[in-house]
Amino acid sequence: MTRLPKVLVTGVQEHQGLAVVRGLGTAGFPVVACASHRHSLGFYSRFAGERERYTPPFESPQRFLDDLVRIIRRTRPALVIPTIESTMVVLSAHREEVERYGAVLAAPSREALAARLGIPAPRTAQGDNIEAILAKAADLRFPVAIKPRGNALHGATANALGFKVRYAMDLAELAATLAPFTRDARALLVQEYAAGIGRCVSALCRRGQPLAMFAYEREREYPLSGGVSVLRRTIPLDSRLADWSSALLGSLDWHGVAMVEFKYDRRGDDRPEPSGAGRPDAPRPRDRRHSLGPPRRAGTVAARGPAVAAGRLSAAPRGGPQRPPPRAPAMEAGSALALPHRLPARHPL
Repeated sequence: MTRLPKVLVTGVQEHQGLAVVRGLGTAGFPVVACASHRHSLGFYSRFAGERERYTPPFESPQRFLDDLVRIIRRTRPALVIPTIESTMVVLSAHREEVERYGAVLAAPSREALAARLGIPAPRTAQGDNIEAILAKAADLRFPVAIKPRGNALHGATANALGFKVRYAMDLAELAATLAPFTRDARALLVQEYAAGIGRCVSALCRRGQPLAMFAYEREREYPLSGGVSVLRRTIPLDSRLADWSSALLGSLDWHGVAMVEFKYDRRGDDRPEPSGAGRPDAPRPRDRRHSLGPPRRAGTVAARGPAVAAGRLSAAPRGGPQRPPPRAPAMEAGSALALPHRLPARHPL
């Protein structure tokens, strides 16, 4: 029997990391589960053949990198899949060091903006100081969203803002919200609020070329004002979303898994816009194939996603041993936070 290559997964303390471990394990791939905490969720999966801990990237990016390189040298995986943004940012910046020991890193190699590709995006205001941002924001349609331009660990977007998103209903409220962040003004992005429901395209790419795409809609989020999606529904892949996602990921020469999120306002015509467009990190490198929502067929696609990624990006033989994926639950693991009454009493890892 042909042995499939070993895959190292970071961020298994989060539900998306657990989903990747499950997907790989059900397909027969040996998994090295890695996380920053001793009692991480993915460590309790029966598919976690090896369990390793590293220093949290936000605590020390260099120590995290040193820890992971040691883990790679010891466990010798063929593929490294980062499932959370903090680990992806650090590993992408040190790709050569990570891949020196024979492991392929499933993460992007460079950045680009969606705007220059002709992808529709909310109007945005940026500047070198708060005054410049406010001057440009005067022409925007309110309300607006205020957020960092990118991850705090990335060299090009490093900041000490300490928040993900805030909102302002008018220019006066925007000025008051921005006032405490004078030193990090260049890291701020003010964008017209895009109303509507999230429509997402998950993709697996090889050097910018999409190999597989999967679309879904964010039906419920926690909190209700916007946050982690806790209920998702599979939808047909709209040709425009496919074209925009392909163009964006192709421009990044994206290698690995990604998710591009759009907003669709049902009150208007069917013109979804990228919710993060204009940001360097618009395509999220978080593996979203753990969205095990109805119809049941979507659960099958979701469960197989990580195995497809490992098979396409590593040297896995196409005829290797395959175990059928388990029957998918109707809701993803994150639903427990907002919809506990919808989950079964016991949900084995």
